[in-house]
Order: sequence, then C-alpha cells, then structure tokens
Amino acid sequence: MKRILSISLVLALALMVLFPMTAVWGAEDSVTCTVTGENVSVSVTDGEVAYGTLGVDDVKNTLSGGLDDLQTATNDGNVTADFNIKCSDAIDGDSGTNWTLATTTGTDQFKHEFSTNATFPGTALTGGYQTLATGITASGTETFDLQITMPSSITDYSEKSITVTIQAVTLD
Repeated sequence: MKRILSISLVLALALMVLFPMTAVWGAEDSVTCTVTGENVSVSVTDGEVAYGTLGVDDVKNTLSGGLDDLQTATNDGNVTADFNIKCSDAIDGDSGTNWTLATTTGTDQFKHEFSTNATFPGTALTGGYQTLATGITASGTETFDLQITMPSSITDYSEKSITVTIQAVTLD
C-alpha cells in the first residue's frame, strides 16, 4: 500500500510538471504612471547695478530717470513659484569699513529699496527674505527697480559691494 501511495504521488507530481494548471478566474489590466521632477529656479537679468560714485545722503535709482537699469527676475523652473528678495550689507573688498544695511541712514549705514511699480519710495530691503512677487508661473517674469540712499556720513571712501538676492520658492 505504501508503494502504491508513493507511485501515485510521483505520478501526480509528474503530471503537474507536464501539465501545469492555469488560473482562469481573473483578468489583468495595468496603470501607466508618469512623474516629473520639480524644478525651482530663478535668474535675474541684467543682474548688475553700478550706482557709481555718490556723496553722503545722495540717492540713486534704476528708474528710467536714473540709471535706467530695470532688473528682471525670470522663473526658470517648471512650477509656479513665489519670488523673495533680500540685501546684504555693503562689503568693502579692501579691508575698509563695511556699511550696514538699515531702514534709515546714519554713519556707515545705507538704505536700499526695491519697487515693482517703477516708483519710489519703495520697500526698504532687509537682510532677511521679503516677498518680491507671488504666483509667478514657469517662464514668467517680475521686473523691479532698486534705489540706494547713501550714509549720512562715511568713515572711508573705498568701493563697496552689495548683493541683492532673489529666491524662488514653492509652497507644495
């Protein structure tokens, strides 16, 4: 009996290998998935403002009656973004005195403003990010002007370098 059971089991296994059973009770379909990486990017053209040599308390801007040097921030990404703006202190590259960015002028303190509507007074720049524009679509732009108000007194007269930074952000 044991031998018959062994032969039956071997025969059953052989039949399963030779004639595998196929499930026929279901059907298949698929879902095609796509994805694109989010690209958040901004560029500024022309990206340079040369205010030149100015005296104490002088004011100079990029409006058409001033330097005529409108700046354009472009959303180079593939998603809608908000643009932020901030400003650095005026850094002396020759180991002289740096000027501090302030909302009012003073000794070695300057004021820097931005405007998106070609008028000044504008919005005083700070060292922290502020809103420049919201909802800028991919390839969209925002133009802005800048204005500097020189310190009321200066302790040295060497050239200073100021960096205005534009940041693109999304709120996803």
